[in-house]
Amino acid sequence: MSFYKLYGDVISKNLCTDCGACMLVCPEKVIALEETELSFEPQLIGRCLGEKCAMCIQVCPGAYIPRTDIEKKILGRTRKNSGLEQTQGVLQRVCIGQWKDERVLRASGAGGVVTGLLVYALEKGLIEGAILAGPREGRPWLSQARVATTPREVIEMAGSRYDSFPQLLGLAAALGYELNAVTALLPALTSLISSNHLEMAKTFIIVSYIASALVGGIIGTMVAALGRKYLEPKG
Repeated sequence: MSFYKLYGDVISKNLCTDCGACMLVCPEKVIALEETELSFEPQLIGRCLGEKCAMCIQVCPGAYIPRTDIEKKILGRTRKNSGLEQTQGVLQRVCIGQWKDERVLRASGAGGVVTGLLVYALEKGLIEGAILAGPREGRPWLSQARVATTPREVIEMAGSRYDSFPQLLGLAAALGYELNAVTALLPALTSLISSNHLEMAKTFIIVSYIASALVGGIIGTMVAALGRKYLEPKG
């Protein structure tokens, strides 16, 4: 169990989800993400502990997703094997909403519910920061994890972004805050739970764009690739 197993079981088979969890949890800090034309690829940049450590493979959603354990831990029960829950997971209710605040609504790509909830949580002191997807400096068609600590910063990063990037690396910048929120796709949330960062940061409010996980991931990779190929200046 080591980075070499991670490479053999996940990276070499193109199962990496670019979440950044392996780099985040590595105790020796010898895993780095190398940007490729389409995404990011974990690379070993130092000496791996080998059989003494298995953290990178344990938190990797490309290696194994303990769906039943996660549902029991977070939601208290497993999904039903019939109806909408069979494909969408444990549900209490299904709702469609639209935020009333015009600041939020004008900035959002749809109904603004996620942005509105984060703004409300910051204004009420429920959280101190939110790890969001924002434009990368100098290459705004690509995304990077950014920490928003004010309602204005949340609104500036409103809307969906469709490219693959290591969202969980934003945790490293946010761990100084006691209460945080994270927006992420399902694979990144799986890594977050598996790596026990819920306990490390004490309280996380997780807002998941599960509905866009499949379509967004495919479209996002295509958009990111086009951005790299056609929009960046040639050296």
